[in-house]
Amino acid sequence: MAAIGWSFSAQQPASDAYSASDDTVFSQQRALAHLNVIAARPHYLGSAEHERVREYLVGALAQMGLTADIQHQVGTHFRRQYSAADTRNIIARIPGSQPGNALILMSHYDSGLHSSLGASDAGSGVVTILEAVRAFLARGETPLNDIVILLTDGEERGLLGAEAFVGHHPWASQARLVLNLEARGSGGPSYMLMETNGGNADMIRAFSVAGLKHPAANSLMYSLYKQLPNDTDLTVFREQGDIPGFNFAFIDDHFDYHTAQDSIPRLDANTLNHQAEYLTTLLDYFADADLASLESEADWVYFNAPGIGMISYPFAWNLWLVALGVMALGGVVWRDWRQGRLGVSQLWRGVLATSLAVVLVWAVTHFGWHILKALFPQYAEIPHGFTYNGHWILASFIALGITITLALFRWAGRTTTDQPMRALYVAPVALWLVISGGAATSLPGAGFLVIPPLLALAAMMFWPASEDTPRLAAARLLLALLPVLILAPLIPAFVIGLGLNAMAVGTVLTALTLALLLPLCSDQGLLTLGIRSSAVIACGSLVVSMMLSGYSEDRRKPNSINYILDSDTGEAWWTSSNRRPDSFVGQFLTDPTTGDSWPQERYPAYRSSRVRWYQDAPVLPLAPAKVTVTGDVKDDGLRTVTLSIQPQRPTAVLQLVTTSPLTVRRMRINGEPFKRSDQWIEGEFKPGFVLTNTQASPLAPLTVELSIDSDAPLGLKLLQTAYDMPELFEDMKARSTSMMPEPFIINDAVIISQRVL
Repeated sequence: MAAIGWSFSAQQPASDAYSASDDTVFSQQRALAHLNVIAARPHYLGSAEHERVREYLVGALAQMGLTADIQHQVGTHFRRQYSAADTRNIIARIPGSQPGNALILMSHYDSGLHSSLGASDAGSGVVTILEAVRAFLARGETPLNDIVILLTDGEERGLLGAEAFVGHHPWASQARLVLNLEARGSGGPSYMLMETNGGNADMIRAFSVAGLKHPAANSLMYSLYKQLPNDTDLTVFREQGDIPGFNFAFIDDHFDYHTAQDSIPRLDANTLNHQAEYLTTLLDYFADADLASLESEADWVYFNAPGIGMISYPFAWNLWLVALGVMALGGVVWRDWRQGRLGVSQLWRGVLATSLAVVLVWAVTHFGWHILKALFPQYAEIPHGFTYNGHWILASFIALGITITLALFRWAGRTTTDQPMRALYVAPVALWLVISGGAATSLPGAGFLVIPPLLALAAMMFWPASEDTPRLAAARLLLALLPVLILAPLIPAFVIGLGLNAMAVGTVLTALTLALLLPLCSDQGLLTLGIRSSAVIACGSLVVSMMLSGYSEDRRKPNSINYILDSDTGEAWWTSSNRRPDSFVGQFLTDPTTGDSWPQERYPAYRSSRVRWYQDAPVLPLAPAKVTVTGDVKDDGLRTVTLSIQPQRPTAVLQLVTTSPLTVRRMRINGEPFKRSDQWIEGEFKPGFVLTNTQASPLAPLTVELSIDSDAPLGLKLLQTAYDMPELFEDMKARSTSMMPEPFIINDAVIISQRVL
């Protein structure tokens, strides 16, 4: 237990690690002073607060002696639909003594729509950069490389600022490495996630020798990350500019992400310090490093072990290490068989205990979680997939998995041999080697999973045939603790990252780790104590989770309400995405209809956003946008339609919706083409959203030019969204202190629908 506790505490710096007042070092207090200004209110793209924050950041850079350039550029991005906005990146430069290669320090300064304060995402990244750069400049050193501070705009609306910089700014061609600070929660360790089109060997080598005290990274996450549809600003640099970099992102307390709870009090001080350690250490290192030498064709396996640091080796070693494990297992089995300490009965008991542990732990976790969701329907209301009491739920199921595994191995170890538990090692080690072998071929970054069984086998080799000694026992204990240090931090990280629906991944990994180490324990009394203790922890954690299952000021209930006006038919509706109506939504939805009968052409569903309840609403005299078809030309098999859109009321978002299946061959927004590698980005759409343009100025006009096949049907609607529902409906009662707007969807909005073609 002490090893597990230390493995977690050693992942991050202490909360007071950066409390010095020396001007030449990073100060958490100075960083938080910036954050108090930036995260005072929501500052999403296009809002007045967004402009205020931008002006503040320009002033903060000026106080350091840096002149900030505002890159004013339309940013475009395609993922499921076309996204665009008129972005304003903040860019400053520290000239190097050998200019030409640039190190980019990047984070985004816009917050998520429309209620997020953006303290963690990504105010924490912005202020970490500001304070790290200030401390760097205070030392009066001239870097070898140019250092570019890039505070991007429009990240939350589709990586738009990064697209604008990489596609249009002249400094992008000099970028050789990017350090990007991000957040998907408000606490926990910050993990390094690399982006590179080539191999990672030289980047890992540099990362390992830079002098980091608390690196948190492994190549399993790297391999998974490369296969996922990644969407950070750094992705744009890699895909559009072939520029590699490191993401540093924290993901715990995921339930705060993009919500009104993303506030300064909920940002963990340890987490902010972890970001500071990454940036200050790597800024010092890469400021004078050869940035052109980071390209490599080779990939390495890597992982961190608390107290040890980064460990890495080539992918090519994976199968050799598995083969070494197989030979070592065979050697230990042969030795014990000849010495009479291992027989067929013990082999089968080990196989049975290991198999039952995996199956039962998975089943109990999987079905137990489904039972909890049925008993507590409010869990489904948290759109992040990780509930407020999720850590207690996870602790309960992990402890229950430990109880099951201990009980099975205690049963299996009740034999007549003098060391019954020791004889059970074959099955768990063999299973780990099978998993490692599969990973070595299908997911090479997971190759380090062969290390725990190798360490367990090494521990078995230190078990003598005759009399034991304290020195040998200490060696076995040390070797047994190393797998715990490697694997224990991964278990909650995977569940937090993937959500509680993937909790069985964590509990099964716990059972496998325990099965690997239990053969080293021959004390039945300790096993009994472990069973009882873990059972008590499981029950206690479950009780605490139930006590924390409700909502409060610290655990606020997300809910939603919108007003939709169809300017063509003169109808209006209240709509909500709530799974269950509540007191706030009830002031509008007094006799609601379920969303099953909601016509999608009125307002289509998109990802997690869907109408679950609706009711007729009073029709307000709101003016739709003025839309003019300024061009409709057929040429070379394409029909090109140009729309001029002028909002008649302050607007946050303009969206185009197709009423029938549509293939868009070309798209331009305010003259900016949607292209990738000089090729037009084509979009295939079912009825639903085609384009989302975030308004940088509430009344700014928009010109849309789209090309389709000349004989294709075209039916488009325009949705005009403003977050002014509380202002229009003065009798609207505010949410209670235990409620907040639901994240990830349009909320508290007035939406005007009109047909344009």
